[in-house]
Amino acid sequence: MKGEASLKDKNVRWVITVPAICSETAKQFMRKCANVAGITDNHLIIALEPEAASIYCQYVKTRGTDDTFKVSKPGTQYMVVDLGGGTVDITVHEKLSNGHLKEIHIASGDECGGNSLNQSLVQEMIRNFGGPFIKEIEKNYPKVYSDVHREFEAA
Repeated sequence: MKGEASLKDKNVRWVITVPAICSETAKQFMRKCANVAGITDNHLIIALEPEAASIYCQYVKTRGTDDTFKVSKPGTQYMVVDLGGGTVDITVHEKLSNGHLKEIHIASGDECGGNSLNQSLVQEMIRNFGGPFIKEIEKNYPKVYSDVHREFEAA
């Protein structure tokens, strides 16, 4: 049809993002899965989630009605916050005039990720209601126990 773009597999570059703590073995597993799905290595990039977020942050939506994006100007600084299950990594980058990035603050990986918060919730419930009661709810009412965690995470 006239005016329609044709998308061919040879024109597609697939990017699969993985957590920053992903091992080489896990990345290789993802690559094999992509190959089984018909994606060849020369059309595949395995990228760390914080790297993908950093690349995204370099594009700024322009003001106006055209909904276009433009590349950030040299001197632009931005923060990438990777909230994982075990850690929270905060990195600050600055866009340089040569197009490269300067890392102003290197990620530290403090132990305050989602798992730590969930453990704090359990400890608070035990402190308020007692360990035996919480164990009973977890054992006899697993859906309720799970719902409490889900609501806590949503909040």
